[in-house]
Amino acid sequence: MDYQKIITIDPRVRNGKPCIRGLPITVEEIVSRVGKGLPIQQILAEDIELTREDIMACAAYLADQPLGTYLC
Repeated sequence: MDYQKIITIDPRVRNGKPCIRGLPITVEEIVSRVGKGLPIQQILAEDIELTREDIMACAAYLADQPLGTYLC
């Protein structure tokens, strides 16, 4: 998946954290929801601006990052 068209980094949006299509929804927030076991359908219902492709782009972006980047 070409996540580069979906995941944006803008210093004016959420302090430059990777976001979805310039929205104030970060990759980190979506990955956290998925990690907590929330079904994709529930995530989409909670944020009507999101699409299934947005969530898949978050996963592709995360997979492309150096190991440990998102580990706390």
